[in-house]
Amino acid sequence: MKEEDKPKTAFWCPLGCYEFNRMPQGICNASAMFQRLMEKCMGPMAFIEVLVYLEDLLVFSRTLEEHVEKIDKVLTRLKKFGLKLNPDKCSFLRSSVKCLGHVISAEGVQTDPDKVAAVKTWPHPQNVEELTSFHGFAGYYRRFIQDYSKIAKPLNDLSVLYEPIRRKCRQHRKQERTR
Repeated sequence: MKEEDKPKTAFWCPLGCYEFNRMPQGICNASAMFQRLMEKCMGPMAFIEVLVYLEDLLVFSRTLEEHVEKIDKVLTRLKKFGLKLNPDKCSFLRSSVKCLGHVISAEGVQTDPDKVAAVKTWPHPQNVEELTSFHGFAGYYRRFIQDYSKIAKPLNDLSVLYEPIRRKCRQHRKQERTR
């Protein structure tokens, strides 16, 4: 973070006034700004030699020599933009990686077995919020499930059934708060 931008992150607490040295993800628009910075940093390499999602950089190649060359280019660009890596959070020369709930390898993109296990052991929803939560989590993998829309239709129907009740509850809570 630039020195002149640090005061913009200042906050008070009982122990005093503090400023961030690095951009925290909780600040309004921080994630979008960081994503834009990373894409700008990777420039013409983005989506062709390296995939960028916030602080995750996935460098892909066909040979070891090509991979080492691309990593060198990525590191050079990061240095040019004044960005640093935490070695403890870096993995190099991997044949497969877990990223955003997927396993990415030379074979393609597959579901993360840990996430699939979470869906299989998910407790039965007891209310509409739990139903919506499960539906969203399971729906993340819809591209891997043949006829997902047919399988999910009963869940959609239940959600629609509960919507008038939800609306009524929200309205009641709103009225309670304004008294």
